[in-house]
Amino acid sequence: MASNRIGVCMPARNLRHDRTELPLDVRFRPVIQDGRKSLFVLAQVHSAEQGIDALPGSQAVSPPPVAALPLQDSLFRTLTEEAPQVIWYANARGGLVYANRKWYALVGGKPEDWMGSKWLQAVHPQDREDLLEAWQRSLRKLENYSGVRRILSRDGSYHTMSYKARPVLSEKGDVAFWVGIDTDISEIKATEAALRLSNEELAAFSYSVSHDLRSPLSAIDGFSRLLAKQLDPQASDTARHYLARIEAGVGQMGRLIEDLLSLAQVSRTDFRNEIVDLSQLAVQVLERHLGSPGGRDASVSIAPGLQARGDVRLIRVVLENLLGNAWKFTSQRVSTIISVGQLADAEGEPIFFVRDNGAGFDMAYADKLFKTFQRLHSSTEFPGTGVGLATVHRIVTRHGGEVWADAEPEKGATFFFTLPNR
Repeated sequence: MASNRIGVCMPARNLRHDRTELPLDVRFRPVIQDGRKSLFVLAQVHSAEQGIDALPGSQAVSPPPVAALPLQDSLFRTLTEEAPQVIWYANARGGLVYANRKWYALVGGKPEDWMGSKWLQAVHPQDREDLLEAWQRSLRKLENYSGVRRILSRDGSYHTMSYKARPVLSEKGDVAFWVGIDTDISEIKATEAALRLSNEELAAFSYSVSHDLRSPLSAIDGFSRLLAKQLDPQASDTARHYLARIEAGVGQMGRLIEDLLSLAQVSRTDFRNEIVDLSQLAVQVLERHLGSPGGRDASVSIAPGLQARGDVRLIRVVLENLLGNAWKFTSQRVSTIISVGQLADAEGEPIFFVRDNGAGFDMAYADKLFKTFQRLHSSTEFPGTGVGLATVHRIVTRHGGEVWADAEPEKGATFFFTLPNR
């Protein structure tokens, strides 16, 4: 290692993505800014055959003249200091050598308060073990390491930081130093936690309200039926009409409660990840419809071997809703045609679909499909609660997938969904 008035220069090697080595000339230059001394690193790519070379894909360049190096140091120093993330550099033993001003804005203090191993004192005690394990694993495998750690800020609160670091190798193949970056994701984590709590409270509220409504609704249903039996045979048609309306309303409310309970249970149910036979589930669901009273002329096609990973209980609910809708909206057709199958996206991942030749709908209103209580057809034409597709959307989203539709009025509809959970 040789030093000059510019700084210290040493050979090093870094790893490319393909695990081949990338020779570097690394210059360590002391920089004085705001009265404190820091170390700045300038790396140049080296080629054994051609001397100084450029990064892959760039034109080869000659070594910059000595006079130009201070200007480059100043440029990269400015970029580092003005970066919105914490940027740091550590020696081979993991001792902190440099951190940009974002670090001091977060934790306060001066360089001497954090250099060496002192920076570990800012890491939450519960996160230190995982952090050191990740660093040791990276040291053994000579690969990048990343994770999430909490850092104690100057105001006494902990900030959640997403970090990523990588080793730079010396000519001997050992770690010469480490460079890394930390991004503050505290606000994102707080928003996620608040949203998760809100969803849990909403699901609990929905479940509680729906469950508590069953008792009074059952009483209304029972007493209305008793009242109907007490009516004099000579009772007016108006009185009988009123009772019929009460019983119909009770039935509609009962179905709505069941659907809301099903929707709430999607979030409350423990998730089980297993291989699911969608073809078998579709057969079971459609057999119930095909065997229902008032049979109709129906042509059903279910592709064999449809499989996905997910929770079989939840995926069954998806197919019950989608196939139930297909059966319902084809009720006014001379012949019902329903098919269940699979396509592939651009990356070869499966896209499942349920297609029918039913009433369809105008795609201009497709954004309402998966929202609770939104209906594109009147309840007199096609009965329903407007909750089924919202349940489908919630289940598919919980699996990390997407659901969408394509339709045309009076020409049927196709619902697509993915289940990429692995």
